[in-house]
Amino acid sequence: MGHWNYRVLREKVGESDKEATYRYEICECFYDENGKIWAWSDGHTVSGDSLDEMESQIDHMVQALTSPVLDKKNLPEEGAINPCPTDEQLADEKWREENLISMDDMMRDLGHDPDDYKEPELETEEGRTT
Repeated sequence: MGHWNYRVLREKVGESDKEATYRYEICECFYDENGKIWAWSDGHTVSGDSLDEMESQIDHMVQALTSPVLDKKNLPEEGAINPCPTDEQLADEKWREENLISMDDMMRDLGHDPDDYKEPELETEEGRTT
């Protein structure tokens, strides 16, 4: 079964005075059973259902800074994942069925029980649950 982690990817964006300039980003990289990257996200923003979840993501991203930087030119072109589908794609039911996966299904595909990652509802000061 494959796995994923955060990695720093770089992409050449220009060249000046015989020196290349690069853009770096932290991406989610997905690996096949042989440890080869088959897909990656196109950049990443930190978001979550709680501050603890966001802190955990940031901790994993910091770990990515200790791994070697991967050059996008060495990754398979067809592996890039566009995190923002177009309005037309989202309106197309067939496209959604073929291209979208629920978070629970993704967790199962990665060998995790989605219920292990659900946070209990918390009561706010106003008495509402979040």
